[in-house]
Amino acid sequence: MFLKAAKGIHRYYRRLTRPVRHWWQEWRWPNMLKLDFYLAWVKWPFELFMDSWSLRRGRNFWLGIPAIIVGITAVVIAGAVNACTDENAGNYWKAAKSAISKKEHDKAIMLLQRVMEESPARRNDARLELARVYDERNDVGRAEALYQLLAPYGTKDQGQGHPDAHRRLAMILAESINVNSSKEEKDRLLFHLNAARNDTVPEVEMAWGRYYVSVRDREKAVEYLKRASEEYEQLYSIVGELLFALQKAEHRTYFLKARGYLSNELAQDQNNQKIRIDYARVLSYLGEYGEAERVLREGAERHEESRDTFNKYLSNLTMTVHEFMLADTENPPSISDLLTRIRVALEYNPNNGLALNRLMGYAQANVSGNGTLRDVLESVIIDGKEPALAHLAMGNLYWLEGNQELAIRHFNRALRIRDDMAVVMNNLAWLLAHAEEPKFDLAMELVQKAIELQPNSANFKDTRGTIYFLQEDWESALTDFDEAIKTIPDKRPVYVKFATIYEKTGEPSLAKKYRAKAAALANPDPEEE
Repeated sequence: MFLKAAKGIHRYYRRLTRPVRHWWQEWRWPNMLKLDFYLAWVKWPFELFMDSWSLRRGRNFWLGIPAIIVGITAVVIAGAVNACTDENAGNYWKAAKSAISKKEHDKAIMLLQRVMEESPARRNDARLELARVYDERNDVGRAEALYQLLAPYGTKDQGQGHPDAHRRLAMILAESINVNSSKEEKDRLLFHLNAARNDTVPEVEMAWGRYYVSVRDREKAVEYLKRASEEYEQLYSIVGELLFALQKAEHRTYFLKARGYLSNELAQDQNNQKIRIDYARVLSYLGEYGEAERVLREGAERHEESRDTFNKYLSNLTMTVHEFMLADTENPPSISDLLTRIRVALEYNPNNGLALNRLMGYAQANVSGNGTLRDVLESVIIDGKEPALAHLAMGNLYWLEGNQELAIRHFNRALRIRDDMAVVMNNLAWLLAHAEEPKFDLAMELVQKAIELQPNSANFKDTRGTIYFLQEDWESALTDFDEAIKTIPDKRPVYVKFATIYEKTGEPSLAKKYRAKAAALANPDPEEE
């Protein structure tokens, strides 16, 4: 069949070219001097066209020529347009890179958007640069959206996506990851770290280190963060804390490095609260408690709006000193010195859990050994160094021994010496009521004394109501909660207790409404979820 078609084409070709072959055979110089020779050449195309037009194949041939010309023209034009577009995109790209280097962010954004419109081949590169520009402008939402577009999470093949985008997403996630982060957040960080591929880049090593901190693998965390700290000096303190937790002697070397770095940073920016707090933490690890306290007190004076935050750190620092003194077996401190530290800690932060627990330790002392302890506390009272806390501790001891009259007398003395002892008593009552072996009677006596001094305190009423609640004295609890709910800042826990009480007392409709109010406070804007 193929041969038959080929022969047909060959015959058609010879028929069309017959005049030309004939004229070629007649090519002689004398003939070229005749007019007929030239007329024949002029007439030949028309005769060829008319002769072939009478055949269907000829007509198809002549009609196909314009289509071929149009197709070729379209290809040429498209190529020219693409070349022009690529040239424009290249110019936009160069101009965008120049604008980025000059920090002209608005101009860079406009040019990069044009690159994305004009050149599909450069689209991903333009998106990456655009995300980096948004990063520099602290427009985290837009930057992260572009990074996620370039490096989608959850794909089966971790090789998919732009490695630089995976790396940047890993850095963003690593900044906020910690041991309390959800499993999904940790899995997401691990995915992007694996997809970033290059583990030897300092920023990636830092992200790996923070990931291992979040999963409590300290050995691995130290391995990565040590290398990353050569580039990022702010990691010295974290490495020091990890080595300290691992009981490695090398921790002091890194704390000394951190002190030098943070000291310089604080000198350049006295108003940077984070650097100030980190510096104080490092100083406390180095045992320079006085300097740490000075740094924190100066921060509290500089930042009145953050005084509560600095006071909490000062309270923790004071208890760190207390614990250090308590562990000193060569030069054991006096009870009055230890109570002084507890007092200072509670002055800074009345809710300091460690301070309250240490104070509560007196309430949980063994009665058989109270004689010696009572003698020590009596000496403290006589010396007059810390009489308020000593009276509180003595009251705890007498209560355990069953001598409620003397216990109440000491509680009253403590309150008369220091007005702020009411807050300490309230917090101590809360801890006693929630202990593994709760002491409700003592807790109730402490909070009653606090309420006598400050009868309008919503927090104290909430504490007493909670003690009733834990004892399932529903009516008394409701009375206190009804008073507390009017002015207490955090109403949600009280609503939850209301709901529980009404469930227990057979009023499910009220319980449901209180739970709804508690849920509304937990999620004030459900549409944001």
